Amino acid sequence: MAGKIVQEGMVKNFEKLFGGQYLERGRDYYKEGAVKNVLKEGNLVTANVQGNSLYRVSIDLKTKDMECSCPCDFNCKHMAAVLYALRANKADETDKLFAPLKSKLKEELEEIIKSMILENPELAICINTDDSVLEKEIRQLWFADDEHGFKSKTERLQKLIVKKQKPLELELKLFKKLFDIYDHNGGLGPMENQMFKLLGQIHKELKLPENKTKKTKVLKEIKSLVKEYDWFLDAIE
Repeated sequence: MAGKIVQEGMVKNFEKLFGGQYLERGRDYYKEGAVKNVLKEGNLVTANVQGNSLYRVSIDLKTKDMECSCPCDFNCKHMAAVLYALRANKADETDKLFAPLKSKLKEELEEIIKSMILENPELAICINTDDSVLEKEIRQLWFADDEHGFKSKTERLQKLIVKKQKPLELELKLFKKLFDIYDHNGGLGPMENQMFKLLGQIHKELKLPENKTKKTKVLKEIKSLVKEYDWFLDAIE
């Protein structure tokens, strides 16, 4: 189901985005078959790369923003490996990948979902997104050395919360929990990007008329929380 990626822009000239050794190691990773599950939906590409751990890479072909769950804070070999896979047209287009589901009966879809949940119990939250369920997931969050798993779980939570009709309270609770984990571990670099995104979403919600009365209180609460890590304030000021 791999679809042809237009060989222009970022995919055509990505080499200039990487240092020589990272580019070389990325090419090796791709040739060794370390790049798995390359999915493309619109301009967004996601993939797994097997290195010392299993790393999650996401690339926006339009904005050229790239993220990897590895500890590097620069364009890494895992990103390069995924771009080599894209150049070789190894990505599956999600619309084609999921097209067969349209012909499935309800009972068949239920069986598919059950099988997926049994193999990946953490996905169960996607079925029941009541506020109480999401709050419970937030309370139970903690970091235990598995950066990929933790990042995937928190990103999934954030996406489910954003879809809520009134997400502000849950977004604030999630940020407080992430900050508690961040502060407890003396700072976790890979988490910062996600925390900035979450603060950006909170800032966006505070601009809505229905949240006008909450704005001063929420901003004061956040500023008090992050006072020793004041770079987070850039996202709300």
